[in-house]
Amino acid sequence: MAASRRRRRPHEPLAGGPVTGLPECHGHDHAVADRGRNRTATAAGVDIAELPPRQPSQGIAVGIGEDVGALLLYAESECAWLEPEIYPVDRESLRQYVWVLERRVGTGSMYAAVFPSLVGGRYALCSPEGLATQEVEIIGGKVTEEHWL
Repeated sequence: MAASRRRRRPHEPLAGGPVTGLPECHGHDHAVADRGRNRTATAAGVDIAELPPRQPSQGIAVGIGEDVGALLLYAESECAWLEPEIYPVDRESLRQYVWVLERRVGTGSMYAAVFPSLVGGRYALCSPEGLATQEVEIIGGKVTEEHWL
């Protein structure tokens, strides 16, 4: 399903100028989606949780157990810094998102988003525009692997 993507507005300057090369828009408002979370601000007033890491990730911890699994979502390099959203198919209000990041693997790298701890069940996986485009089954005690877009 092809869809056009909107451009994300640049972030405010961190120190000495704006951050450039950020991803395209992804259909949700962080001010609403992040209500109630603990956030950290810099002296310049920029919410650092809003900025993607600039270096490739070398590892990630997942919290899986009897009823809890994880999702490894493979993506193309063009999706770097986009934030895929997922939600239980019967609870759209429980949307969550993570960044697609470059991740070091062996001698190379790949791009992926990792949802490290999800209660087992069926989840809707959204396009960058926030529309549900595929479903994935999360199984407790396992890491599910899927391709995004």
